[in-house]
Amino acid sequence: MTNIKIITILAILMIGILMTSGCTQTEESNSNNNPTPSGNMEDNPADKPNDNLENNVKPDADDWCSIGTYVTGSTGKMTVTGIENHKIQGNTMELCCSESEFTGEDFEMKQKVCYTQDEDYSLMWQSTPESNELVLFSESYPQGDKLCVKVFNPDGSILMEACD
Repeated sequence: MTNIKIITILAILMIGILMTSGCTQTEESNSNNNPTPSGNMEDNPADKPNDNLENNVKPDADDWCSIGTYVTGSTGKMTVTGIENHKIQGNTMELCCSESEFTGEDFEMKQKVCYTQDEDYSLMWQSTPESNELVLFSESYPQGDKLCVKVFNPDGSILMEACD
């Protein structure tokens, strides 16, 4: 199973959890229906474990990451934003990134996914119910012949780590 498929499954699970847990904002909980931002990733180091985000988008290097094209999956269409440098497991690498927004009756969520050309390494950010800012949600990487996934809490602490 490729990392993109795993990320898609994680995204679907996260959306389902948000929708069923009561963690999403409703008009009663926020009369103007606009979440209050808690800052961006650069302002809050806890939102980026291991200094993963280095926010320097490069022009697309080749066809594997063409800016403006779309990646379509079971959760919807994501717009490719370009190649960025990110750190995973202590190694800085070029990842192709794409972004999307999902809206429903009682929720709005942003998502950003970045992955290597061979799809062995990936990162995913999602907005939190309390804020419309992106925080690191998951990181996947190979370890030997296994695929490892870390899932993070919004404060940057590790919620779950597994290799399979």
